[in-house]
Amino acid sequence: MVRLSMGSLGAQSSGKIINMMTNDVQTVDHLGLDAHFLWIGTLETIVVLVILWSHVGFTILLAMIYTLMVISVQILCGKVMQIIWTKRVQQTDLRIKLMNEIVKSIHLVKMYVWERPFQLKVERVRRKETFYVILKSLMNTVKIVNGYSFSLIFFLIVFGLLWYRRAPFNTDFFTIAFVLISYLRHTYLHGFATSCVNISQYWVAVQRIQEFLNAGEFNQQKMIVIENEFNSENKLTVDIQNLSSTWESSSFQLRNVTFSARTGELIIVIGSIASGKSSLLMTLLGEMKMIGGAVKLNRNARFCYVPQESWIFSDSIKENILFGMEFNEKKFNESIYAAGFDTGNQLASGTYSQLHQMCPEFKQWTQTNTNNPRLDSSSASDTASQLNSSPTPEFVTQFSLFAGVPTSPETEKLLVPTTEKSVQKQTEEFKRIGSVSGSVYLRYIQASLWGVLGIAIIFTLFMGTSVLTLFTNWWLGRWSNAERIRYASKSTNANCTIENHSPILNMTMNAWFKKRDNYFYTLLG
Repeated sequence: MVRLSMGSLGAQSSGKIINMMTNDVQTVDHLGLDAHFLWIGTLETIVVLVILWSHVGFTILLAMIYTLMVISVQILCGKVMQIIWTKRVQQTDLRIKLMNEIVKSIHLVKMYVWERPFQLKVERVRRKETFYVILKSLMNTVKIVNGYSFSLIFFLIVFGLLWYRRAPFNTDFFTIAFVLISYLRHTYLHGFATSCVNISQYWVAVQRIQEFLNAGEFNQQKMIVIENEFNSENKLTVDIQNLSSTWESSSFQLRNVTFSARTGELIIVIGSIASGKSSLLMTLLGEMKMIGGAVKLNRNARFCYVPQESWIFSDSIKENILFGMEFNEKKFNESIYAAGFDTGNQLASGTYSQLHQMCPEFKQWTQTNTNNPRLDSSSASDTASQLNSSPTPEFVTQFSLFAGVPTSPETEKLLVPTTEKSVQKQTEEFKRIGSVSGSVYLRYIQASLWGVLGIAIIFTLFMGTSVLTLFTNWWLGRWSNAERIRYASKSTNANCTIENHSPILNMTMNAWFKKRDNYFYTLLG
């Protein structure tokens, strides 16, 4: 983030970055858990079909076609889910960005009574996101239905063809087929289908991460020509001759800009909106592409650039000012005074802007701008503070050195990290997690589809599914036993002697085929 250029940083919303770090990176990790099922499932399918072919011959061909159809549907669902997931993460980025901006500017929302408009906006974005979540759930439903129904339909195809051809089958074949198809069912239900979904999400996540990692970075080597020919007498800091620069993604250009600046001078650039005031500073930073002229900076000079966005991270005020640099008490105190930092115990709305203005003082190469304020990724309170504190909306740049004065006891109070208080507060918040009363869960149940009745229906459906599965297995076992008794040799063993008295053996062919039809129709029903 720190290395991104201003143009690249402006294209990355806070919601997109948060969503990418929390969801997209996790999606990449999930791919490694199920990716191997792609080749495992294919290999298992080939082996199972070959074994079944050796038992029932070309009867297995139709089951093979059905297996290929299931694989094709799973792959198609993966493609569709890739499109749905792309749309969904875009809406999630927008929602997270919107919620972050609302939280940062909540006092302005309350002051101007904007709760209802912002609520409608959030609901509108959330409604679009929910639409894609529902589509994703439908695709998951297709995947689950294919997985759970695979073994049953496979059995129906095989046994149906055997029934249609009047071909005999026994318990041995039933046992082998049941075990092999159960393996295939587990592979497709828990592995192959999940792999297709994870791959579709993986491609979306990788494209987003690559787009972020390949974003343009700030290159200090391309910034400017640093000269040693500046002498210490004229204190010349910047010398620009016939400068021409342009944005790579826009047709806007700066042409034939010439000026020089010395240490301590106050330079004000006045112009209408979008006339190129910020672009001039972006050229000094190396953000704009130079197409002509020359920019020379004094190697021994130091510059400070204060952008419109606040770079404030969650830590003590002291660490926000140091910004990773080594602590220097004298310079630290000078920076606090020079920035006019509020030394009261209560932080004002402009404190974040004051913090941000002090951070660059600890950098070797820094730069300075306060342009026309606007609502962007920085909080509205910071923007309002900048509007109130700036003498003119179009104040652009100032080169100056900070003078040092001793700090006050009130200032030192602000600089001491309140570690103990933070730990105590976090402990209290942690203890409150999980204290949800039963009435809350009851309201959730009542707010769901048909409340308690809906839960009872879902429970009944689950129980019915389990009962039907057990009945199907039991009925297939009974049918295969009847087949074994009918076609078993009477002189096989003692058990067959007992079974010789079975009515199945004494049936005529028409009666046996009719009983066979009853077995098959019951299985279908």
